[in-house]
Amino acid sequence: VGEGGFLGDSVSDGTYEVVAETSCTDLGGPPGISGYQEDILVGVIDRTRPEQYGRAQPLREVMVGEEIAVVFSEAISCEQPYSFGIQVTIDDDNQQVFNNADLHVHCEGRKIGFQFKQISVDVRDLVGKQIKVEIGNTGNHDGESNIKDVNGNAMDLSRGNIEFFKTFAKLDLSRASTEFKFTMKDTECSHENILDIATITSVETEIASMIGMTDTDRISVIELECLHNGGTLKALTRVSAPPNGNRNLKASQRREDNAVDLFYKLHNVSMNRKEEKDGAASS
Repeated sequence: VGEGGFLGDSVSDGTYEVVAETSCTDLGGPPGISGYQEDILVGVIDRTRPEQYGRAQPLREVMVGEEIAVVFSEAISCEQPYSFGIQVTIDDDNQQVFNNADLHVHCEGRKIGFQFKQISVDVRDLVGKQIKVEIGNTGNHDGESNIKDVNGNAMDLSRGNIEFFKTFAKLDLSRASTEFKFTMKDTECSHENILDIATITSVETEIASMIGMTDTDRISVIELECLHNGGTLKALTRVSAPPNGNRNLKASQRREDNAVDLFYKLHNVSMNRKEEKDGAASS
């Protein structure tokens, strides 16, 4: 029940139980027929608008491939299509502008986060650059654009969008390695043989296949977890830098992708698979 509901402002925000009951004058009839009570209904009165909670994360410089996120004072509506727009501008001579379609947007609980899609930007163009981020009514989003809580209360647009600046760290990507957690669902595993060679090899081979590598020399599994009664593998994985950082290559040697590019490839393939699976489930 929002502002203007039948209770008006007389009741504070919160969760309530409501019951409809009738009571008739007792005329001496059988017991139990002088009244009637409906089932109890549970409802929420919420008139509070969501607000940003703290500063945008991470608080330091952003590493290429790292999620940028904003936390809110309460749970946010993450129903798709999202009700909010995101606009990111790279602060350089080109002033490139990106929106929801160019980003992997992750909305869950009290958090909205995003990363660039690899097809949208060359990660090397981000190194050392400052970006401006706007979340809310960005003008590039179809329909009403705003951040709403799970009960439909929207942020106060009269106070403007959420805006902040972030700077990507200056890195030599040719010498960088990257670590991430990789999850394989619908697979068999057990706690007894979680670190056997066959299990580790299957994870490394799956990652190599997804990012188009012909071998697993640069992929190594650091830790493994077997979850959900043996149906899910979660692996802490490292992709190392190319040999010698692609320096001093012979004419016959091929320049290899840096580790961050490979992570982005893996991330994009994973997101595309998820979108295809979600689309198939909803059709």
